[in-house]
Formats: sequence, structure tokens, C-alpha cells
Amino acid sequence: MNVTGAVIRLAAAEVLSLFINMTFAGSGSAFIRLICLICTVLILVSVIADFSVRAAGRDAKSGGSIRYRQLIYSAAAVTALPLASWIILFVSANCGAFEFYGAHKLLNAPFLHFYNFIEPSASAAALSSGELAVMLLPVFVPAAVLAAVYTASFGKNTEVRG
Repeated sequence: MNVTGAVIRLAAAEVLSLFINMTFAGSGSAFIRLICLICTVLILVSVIADFSVRAAGRDAKSGGSIRYRQLIYSAAAVTALPLASWIILFVSANCGAFEFYGAHKLLNAPFLHFYNFIEPSASAAALSSGELAVMLLPVFVPAAVLAAVYTASFGKNTEVRG
């Protein structure tokens, strides 16, 4: 498992998701925004899952067991930027000294429409504590996908081959 590779894949998923979001940004339809949300989350999951499967295959072929340290580092790396972004959003919403909600949505492009469904306002001051708590959940999606797919794929790659 390569930490740099995991971060690069996350960045690639973010860019692809941002492209999809900007393509459909003009639509006011809730249905189109929901489809866009589903597509961008699936892009994120697919890109991270592909990386995890490939990394598990390489690691299984090199022998040994799951490299838990590298897995933890990679999971932490793909969580670091979204978590930092959420912390800054939390501070922005609670102190009101600066505005960060728009930047947070762009930095977490796969979930942009999710955030818009929660709070369509462009202001962090409009966010309630409950909304902020719900907005914390997507932060852990890349790490969860990475760990689950890597672990499952590693087991498949080490089964007895006949």
C-alpha cells in the first residue's frame, strides 16, 4: 500500500467529481442534483476501490500478510484533507470571522450536492450543529472504502490457487 498513491487517487477522484459537478451546476432540478451526487460518490468509491484492489494484489504477491501500518497511514492520509476542511468549516460556522462553506464544498467535490441538500445557503453561519455533525460523516468515506476493499481483496489474492 502506497500512501502517496492513495492521496493521488483521492485527488483524481476530487478533480473528476468537480468536473461532473460543474457540468451540471446550472441545473436547478433536485433530481439532477441527486443523480450528480450519486455519480460523484460512485466515482470516489470506484477510484479508491481500484487503487485498493491493485495495492492488495501487489502486496499479496510480494508475500506476507496485510501491511496494517501502511493501510493505517493510507487511510489517515485520505482522511486528513477532508477532516482538516471540516474542522475549518466548524470554526468558520461557530466564530463567523471568515467564510469557508463554499471552499469546503469545492474541496470535497464528491459530496458537494450532499452539502447543498443539507444547507443550500452559501454561508457557514447558516449551518446548525446538527448539520455540521452530518457533514462530518463523508470525511471518513474514502478511508472506509480503502480499508474495506484492501482487506477483502488481500484475502482473495492469498487464497489457495489450484
